[in-house]
Amino acid sequence: MPVRIYTPLGDGPKPLVVFTFGGGFVTGSIEIADGAARQLAAGSGRDRRQRRLPARAGAPFPAGLEDAYAVLEWAAASATDLGADRSFLAVAGDSSGGNFAAAMTLMARERGGPVIAHQLLVYPVLDSDFGASEATATRLTATS
Repeated sequence: MPVRIYTPLGDGPKPLVVFTFGGGFVTGSIEIADGAARQLAAGSGRDRRQRRLPARAGAPFPAGLEDAYAVLEWAAASATDLGADRSFLAVAGDSSGGNFAAAMTLMARERGGPVIAHQLLVYPVLDSDFGASEATATRLTATS
């Protein structure tokens, strides 16, 4: 599976972050998410981002999630070759990608996979109740 690697300037091993982009589980593209991923990598001054491409076209669930998890396993196994610090392995994602990041953390725990040190979930889709009011969503976000 192809990935895009973002490496900021600087010496020494860097944290390794596997980032999955959103798109409602069916759309989205690496090109649309590219700018944000570059800013996250450069802004931290020490971050390394891995990007997964969307699931195989037309593949039913859980193909996309399994693809993302395969990238996580590859990234963890390749950390030294990538110049990354495997002890600082993180998953991140926005929207449906945030769902994948949370799910990959659970999968790694259940499967005895890579140890994930951190999660960054950006407005993740974690609930199927899309009828929640905006006030409820704002309150939950503000108090989380």
